[in-house]
Amino acid sequence: MGNVSFIFLLLLFIVHASGNIVSQEMKDAAPVIFDGINVLQFLKQQTEDVKHAHGENHDIKHAHAHVHAGSSSDAGITVFFRIKDLKFGKKLPIFFPHVDPAKSFHFIPRKQADSIPFSTKAFTYLLDFFSIPKGSPQADAMKETLTSCEMKGDDEEIKYCATSIDSLLEFASNIFGSDSSFKILRTPLTKESTPVFQNYTVLDWKEQAAPMVIACHNLAYPYAVYFCHSQKAETKVFMVSLEGDNGDRVDAVTVCHMDTSLWDPNHLSFRLLKVKPGTSEICHFFPSDDLVMVPELTAV
Repeated sequence: MGNVSFIFLLLLFIVHASGNIVSQEMKDAAPVIFDGINVLQFLKQQTEDVKHAHGENHDIKHAHAHVHAGSSSDAGITVFFRIKDLKFGKKLPIFFPHVDPAKSFHFIPRKQADSIPFSTKAFTYLLDFFSIPKGSPQADAMKETLTSCEMKGDDEEIKYCATSIDSLLEFASNIFGSDSSFKILRTPLTKESTPVFQNYTVLDWKEQAAPMVIACHNLAYPYAVYFCHSQKAETKVFMVSLEGDNGDRVDAVTVCHMDTSLWDPNHLSFRLLKVKPGTSEICHFFPSDDLVMVPELTAV
């Protein structure tokens, strides 16, 4: 078991809108064996252990606070690892959800977005406005998104939910400076043929110079909403080239949080990495429907 915690380190289940831990696609996926361990079975047991120890949503909530506030994917596994694991030939079991471009990235005009209430206080009205049944999985997902977007930032982290492309770009300008240029990094859309869960081999990686980083995560909502946050703590960004066991290649956006000293000690990452807050960086891949923004640096 030590090899598992040392090599692939942390995989965290993200609960999908219907509240299930594992989607049907993951149940049907071929088992991924890593160092003799059935990874999915191992993760299911770890997740159940955490639930019994800390309550049903304990680590999920902390993961949302520290990594992202939600996902539009039906289900996901986010791989967490350390920078030293970025080396040629390293195999990591990863889930890259397929994102249908016809159903994602649908920002509405800012004028329209600003005319629609966006708060938990207006939740009942919003369900009626979007014709979403009360108590449905879609309603629960909407409520979680609104709640996440009402979480306040602090001196260490600025948080913001963008409901239009204009508000997204305006937030970036406020962080980087109105005269600054910046670029948006995104993991390319994966093919429909890409399995739900498989081993990926690290082929190459390149660090992106990023003195400041904004990470934005697509949330479940009737139109595009991105939970964006920027931390004062050092963050490194990499583009990592990966090849799946089936031959599919993915150039994945990767973020490494270099200072975890303020993270909750009960965060699942520390449990599986067997490290303590502040003693190790935590890295993770970004799915196709999430974004990372970094300033363009002028060559000297």
